[in-house]
This record gives sequence, structure tokens and C-alpha cells, in this order.
Amino acid sequence: MRLLFVMLFSFAVALGLEFSVYASVAIAISVYFAVDFFFKVNEKIAFVEFLLAIYGLNYLFSPALAYRGIQDEEAYGMRIPEAEYFGIAIYAVLLLWLGLSLIPIRIFKINLEDLKKSIEPNVKVIRYVVVWGMILAFVGNLVRGELSTLLYIVALLRYVAAMCLFVYDSRENKWYIIAILVAEITGAVFTAMFHDAVIWLIFFGLVIMYKNKPHYIYRLGVCIIGICGYVVLQSSKADYRMSYEKENRDFSKFFTVIERNLSGEDKQLFSQQNNVNSVNRVNQAWIFASTMQNMDYTRDFQGGKLMSKYFEAAFLPRFLAPNKLKAGDRTVFNRYSGHYIHKNTSMGLGIFADGYVSFGYFGTLIFAVLFGVVIKLVCRVIEYWSRKSLMFIFLVFPILFYAVRPDCETQTLFGHILKAIVAYGLLIFLFKSVLVLEERAKEEDTREGDLIFSTMDH
Repeated sequence: MRLLFVMLFSFAVALGLEFSVYASVAIAISVYFAVDFFFKVNEKIAFVEFLLAIYGLNYLFSPALAYRGIQDEEAYGMRIPEAEYFGIAIYAVLLLWLGLSLIPIRIFKINLEDLKKSIEPNVKVIRYVVVWGMILAFVGNLVRGELSTLLYIVALLRYVAAMCLFVYDSRENKWYIIAILVAEITGAVFTAMFHDAVIWLIFFGLVIMYKNKPHYIYRLGVCIIGICGYVVLQSSKADYRMSYEKENRDFSKFFTVIERNLSGEDKQLFSQQNNVNSVNRVNQAWIFASTMQNMDYTRDFQGGKLMSKYFEAAFLPRFLAPNKLKAGDRTVFNRYSGHYIHKNTSMGLGIFADGYVSFGYFGTLIFAVLFGVVIKLVCRVIEYWSRKSLMFIFLVFPILFYAVRPDCETQTLFGHILKAIVAYGLLIFLFKSVLVLEERAKEEDTREGDLIFSTMDH
């Protein structure tokens, strides 16, 4: 009832601000997802709620602002009429929500005491995973090809390990956790690539919120700080990249750029230019809209051909498919989006645009619901692993890391999911003698109420 009131209130406010009916509905739905996420972070590990909030922001809220003029018309303009865009985007987001609701899972509502018991006998091994994960992340940057991808996926276990250590005893293990976070932030500053660092900080935040269950005032403060930080980052990172070559980047230069960008009357924190930059960066809808326009003009709908290319890239090794798509491949984007990007830029159509390229209007709707189902099926795999040890539930973050990125290429998304499931499943099998695991399948079959996955936070 509370969320329904918020949704209706948001719709009324948007109408009062002279947004169209379509845009007002889009804003109301996206606000619903955001508020639901805000309240659910204390009740569960709110991964699904976060994903919906991100997709609502990119495909509903930001384009609503873009149609009101808060956009760079030349580079990021919405190329189709507002009614035409929202006439598909609203249904697509709702069907994604439906797909995420069709398969019930329990892994996100965990009894923390049982989780700690699963972690306790493995603490020493988990600490080694943190250290070796950082080493493998460094080595992975020095190699190329399939080996680099494998090292990257295995190295992501350092975050899973750090989350386990935080839940078990954050004070005793603080230096391991700090080392992971400092390394991630330092890498972001020196490479001027901040997206991964931001996502992992949010993932850590989900675990922190679920464990500590802070008051809503504290959560509201974190949201405000996060929004301000995001605006500052978006207003500064492009200048930072252009101002300094990779070998000359460091924290002092980064903060110098921030200070420079926030000084002066025309560059205040929430200036018009900063607002435009921020909306553009969370508006995957401009690519979706331009893809719709381009496909309606060319009528070059691909049917199952495009998805076969994606599955080839995800499932076949390169020696069997030497010409398969690569991560960051620009071929698909340049052919179907109506835009052209150069070799130093990487953009993805996104799952909604891929559906439109394949089968038009109904392709987008079908892909939306199937995408939600695939995510839940992956969660079912992780739920199966968690019967051996509850600490494996944190594998949802590295496996579905790209799922929360609407700008990700579909071949990269599915390729990463497949490789991560195979790699982590193999590691669990190989190292089951090192870890203290608990087979819970029989226990779950013989008792009701399930004390492991509690429906209330413990």
C-alpha cells in the first residue's frame, strides 16, 4: 500500500510538472522501483530490486527527462516520438519485472547466524582467496586472450571473499576488506575507468545494509551522498581522461579536476551542464530509440540470426569459431543502432534493442521477460550451490555483474555468465576438500520452515 501511494503521488507530481501522461507513468514506475529498493535493503540482499531500479532509471526516468530537454540533442537525442518510445519501453520494463518474479528463490533472505557458521571454519581459506584474487587481478592485466578472461573471472572471487569476511567479523578482517576497496578505487583513478568500482561499491553496500540494517534516515543520507558523488564523478571523469595520460594520473590530479569543475558560477554541482551529463550517462534509452528508428527504416530485422551470433560467442571456444564476436565488439552496434562508434569506444545495444533488432516490437517484449527468467535461473544455480555452503550465495555478484549494466553487449553478458558458472562450479568441485561444506539438500527436503533461508531478517 505504501509503494502504491508513492507511485500514485509520483504520477500526480509528474503531471503537475507538465510531463506527458506517458512520461508521468514512466516516472511513477521508476520511482516505485527506487523506493522499493530503498526499503528492501534492510530486509534482504536487494540484488533484484537494485537491477530493476537501474533499468527503470535507464529506460524510464532518464528518457522522461530527456524528452523534457535535459539531454545533449546532438549526441544523445531521443530520435523517435515520445509516445512511440514509451509505448514499448514501459511494457518492456514491466515484463522484465514479470520475468524476475516467475521463479521463486530464497537465497537473498538469509539467516545471518547460519551464514556466519558456514564461514567460520573457512576463514583462513577465505583470507587466502582475497590475497590470491588481488594477485590474479594484477596478472590478468598483463596477459591477453581467453586466459585473461579466465583470470578476470577467478579474480572476482576476491570480492566474494571480502563480503564473507565482512559478514563474519568486519573488525577482525578489516585490513583484508580495506585492501580490496583501496585497490579497486586506486585502479579506477589510475585507469580513469570508474564504472566497475562504482558497481562493486554498491554491491558491498547491499551486504552492509543487510547486515547492519541502518535506520531509514541513515539510508537516505547515503542515497543523497551517492547521488551527489555520482554527479561529481560524471562532471569530472571526461575532463580527467582528456587532461592526463594514463601514466600521469593519480589522486591529486583527479581531485584537482573535480575542484576545477565545481568552481565558477556555471559549474556548480547541479548546474545545467552537470545535469545533462548525468542524465546522458544513465540513459540507455537513446540507443534503444535510435535502434528502433534505424530498424523501422531499414527493415533489416534479423530474426534468430543475431541471437545465434550471441550464443556462438558465449558457448563456442574461439578455435571452433574464430570469427565470433568479442567483448566490446562494435560490429553489431554500428550496423543496427543508427550510430557509428570508433575503435576506442565501446557501446552495447542492450537487451531491449537486441529484441527489436531480432523481431521488432514484440521481440523487445519477449526478450525482456526471458531476460528476467534467465537471471532467476542463474540464481537457482547459485541456490543449489548454497546448499553446500551458504557463503556461495555471494557468487551472485560476480556471475551477474554485467546483468545490472543496461549498456552491456548481450554477447558479453551471456558469455560472462556461462564462463563464470563453469569456472566457479569447477572450483567448488576441485576445492571441496579444502573447504568445510555442508550438504543441505536432504535437510531442506525433510523439514518445513527452512531455518537457513529465513523469511525474516535474523
